[in-house]
Amino acid sequence: MNPDTPVEEAAHIAQTRSISTEEFIWWKVDRAVNLPDPNNNGKHLLAPIIEIR
Repeated sequence: MNPDTPVEEAAHIAQTRSISTEEFIWWKVDRAVNLPDPNNNGKHLLAPIIEIR
């Protein structure tokens, strides 16, 4: 899912649609995402997972 997608929209999609795994981009998440973020902007904590083939 696009990291620019608002949380509310992502939650709505997850609850109302069955989406195939291929439609998602998986992201590694830094442990710091569990810390309070006063600016509510944690995009720098995300990195796409690159598949190793």
